[in-house]
Amino acid sequence: MLDQIRRSPQSALLLLALGGCAYPSNFANDVQHMGDPTYDACRRGADPMSDYGARCAHEADPAVKAEQAEQMRQAAEQQRLAAAAVQQRLADRQGAELARGYSPITVRDFVLDGKGLAAQKAKRSLTGVYMPAGNLDLLFQSTADAYQFSSGQNRSVPSANLLTEDASRQFRSELLACRSSPAAQYTGCPVHILGTVTVCVLSDYLGRRRNTPCVSVEDGSVGGT
Repeated sequence: MLDQIRRSPQSALLLLALGGCAYPSNFANDVQHMGDPTYDACRRGADPMSDYGARCAHEADPAVKAEQAEQMRQAAEQQRLAAAAVQQRLADRQGAELARGYSPITVRDFVLDGKGLAAQKAKRSLTGVYMPAGNLDLLFQSTADAYQFSSGQNRSVPSANLLTEDASRQFRSELLACRSSPAAQYTGCPVHILGTVTVCVLSDYLGRRRNTPCVSVEDGSVGGT
């Protein structure tokens, strides 16, 4: 090859270029793999003074790409199975709760329909974000809603008032741990609760009292799922 390079000025320039490379093996790999999308992408992101050729050639190896594709497929399948398991667990839980008389409802629907539900003493299950606020226990639809409330960005975010004094001891213990977390003051804790819709009497800072629908919590879990 060196004899061929010495026969022309163009080849001499090529030899000079090779001599300036930190790793002359890069040139051989460029010639062999240039045009392969994997190799080209690797080469574009590499330090030209490093031994990128061997590394990029390895990434472009069909066997390596096939192995990586299989690993990605397996990871995606594991995620799918995990998501399916969560959905099945939620469906099983909801079925068991329905059998006990607890129908699911969102926080937003509770705000809209709470007065009628309280009149019926309706049993409901709710999933959301629990946040203590002074002497109140509030349930928000999402972490974003809880943060908007705690940061003062929107004090009118829909929420459900909770009565937790008569909840199961285990759930009260979990709520106590949540209240002890500094982060809970800003983002709350995800929870799933079971309770009966009733009427609470709330007082404002002037001592004015008003009736409002709330949930008398009987059981629940922190974590929400």
